[in-house]
Amino acid sequence: EQPLDQPTQLYHEFRITEKATNEFLGTCKVYMGQEQTSYYEGHIHVLLNNPAKANCLPAIYALLVQVAKERLMNHVYFVCDNKDNDSIRLFEMLDAKFNKSINIPEDHPLYSKQRKTRKQYKLELN
Repeated sequence: EQPLDQPTQLYHEFRITEKATNEFLGTCKVYMGQEQTSYYEGHIHVLLNNPAKANCLPAIYALLVQVAKERLMNHVYFVCDNKDNDSIRLFEMLDAKFNKSINIPEDHPLYSKQRKTRKQYKLELN
């Protein structure tokens, strides 16, 4: 399965706030479809302003997977650097399976001499 090369991609974006304090923690997105962004970077993106709040990531990812299911997506790709063991544990906790190592094209913004490949995990939603 290869990505479609399309110029735009639909996504749902959410603000992340801490319920007790109403503190803004960051943003997250669920990308819809199979375009290059989701193939090389994953369907779900979370950007936390404070890395110390990373303990909330499993709950955030679980909610975003639910959003993908509600949008009738068949699967979700999670993508991480090869040695990102924290992300790999999180993806496996969500029951995603290692799909393959993907080669980043030289003209893609993610490509660098240190980052030529990434690990892709796939979570079936059916």
